[in-house]
Amino acid sequence: MDKIHVGEILEAIINDIKEVSRYYTWGICRSYFGGMIRLIGTLGVLMYLNIPIVTATFFIYIIGFFITFLLNKKSVKYINLKREANAKILNWSNEQVQGYQTIKALEVEHQRMREIKLLITGYEKAVNKLERNIRIYTCLYDFIISFVGIVNILIGSISVEKGILSYGSLIILARYIDQPEVYAKWFIEGFQIRNICKIAYGKIENILKKEEEDIQTGKELQAVSNIEFKNIKFSYIGNQTILNDISLEVNRNESIALIGRTGSGKTSLVNLICRFYDLQDGEIKVNGKDYREYSIKSLRNKIGYIMQKVVIFDGTILENINYANKDIKKEKIIDICKKLHLHEKIVSLKDGYETRISNDTDVFSTGEKQLLNFSRIMIDDPEIIILDEATASLSYKSEMLIRKAIEEITKGRISFIIAHRLSTIKNCNKILLMKNGKIIEQGSHTELIQKQGEYYNLVNT
Repeated sequence: MDKIHVGEILEAIINDIKEVSRYYTWGICRSYFGGMIRLIGTLGVLMYLNIPIVTATFFIYIIGFFITFLLNKKSVKYINLKREANAKILNWSNEQVQGYQTIKALEVEHQRMREIKLLITGYEKAVNKLERNIRIYTCLYDFIISFVGIVNILIGSISVEKGILSYGSLIILARYIDQPEVYAKWFIEGFQIRNICKIAYGKIENILKKEEEDIQTGKELQAVSNIEFKNIKFSYIGNQTILNDISLEVNRNESIALIGRTGSGKTSLVNLICRFYDLQDGEIKVNGKDYREYSIKSLRNKIGYIMQKVVIFDGTILENINYANKDIKKEKIIDICKKLHLHEKIVSLKDGYETRISNDTDVFSTGEKQLLNFSRIMIDDPEIIILDEATASLSYKSEMLIRKAIEEITKGRISFIIAHRLSTIKNCNKILLMKNGKIIEQGSHTELIQKQGEYYNLVNT
């Protein structure tokens, strides 16, 4: 998902699938069976009446078809440009919907509007080039085909005068000689439709052929007692190293804090635990065995991943909490919410746990939404907890509430906490200060303060 833009997926769903569905009905059936067969059949009947007229007509159609075929090749290029521009517009639209609060807060509406104007201009240029090319070969085709009537009248009149053709046959020829043009147009339009369909199918296939994860293969991971990182090296692209020679060991009931500037490799490290990416070098061992021996499904079933942004689904509070585990009893959900100090807020609402909420609903504060996220994780009772900036956007009051929830959710589990706030990390068993993909300092809060190194300077500044 991080290798493809949302706009490309939307383009495939909204437009490409619709275009592909026209391939057989319009691109094949109407073009070949409707157009080509009727064209040949009509020409055959007309040739029975007069071969010279029909032969001349046929060659005119061939010339028109050949010119259309040559110019139509250029259309493929413009269709591609049009679709790429459309995908960028869809991607832009998705970004505005998802990030409208940030856009408003930063007051960059005018800048974003300039961006969409540029994208629309690019789309307009591609469409104009495509339409211009279509108009050119359509006009040329119509001009060439216009000679069909002239040839029919000229040769037909001479044939009638010489007694080769009866007047009745000439009337039939004049009446039906333009029918091949209709069927030829069906046939030619089929080229355009098939070109669009092939491009659309290529885009859909490009998404569908992305290799899916094999989450079933491997041993079943039982209770997690220990995780060990040995000389981990990792990069997303080529030689751009994100993590370099990371070694670490963490046991059950231990919490590890990961701190450092943006881009230091904190999130990459926890993403490796989840096997969102594969290692380039080094080992990650779970319970003393290479974690790749276990199935991805059983590994991720042991992990509860809490991110900074909370996703609220359109539904009731109860459905939002148990959306991943429908078998959980309501009594257990209430018990979890009580532990997280969320129950009182929920029952204060008119419909309690049946209150309908959505991502735009202001029923909960930011901190309470995060507690809702915590309750989802606790339902699954994972053995590994990952908190990625879970307190970053909270007020002091909300942070105090979340800190108590963190203590509850990490109790008896292995936990990795990414945070910038000292209050969130200072009680962790071990703090790792990361820089440029390396661990430059590690130890408890007290040990690192006594060392008076970079962590000490960071705390005091």
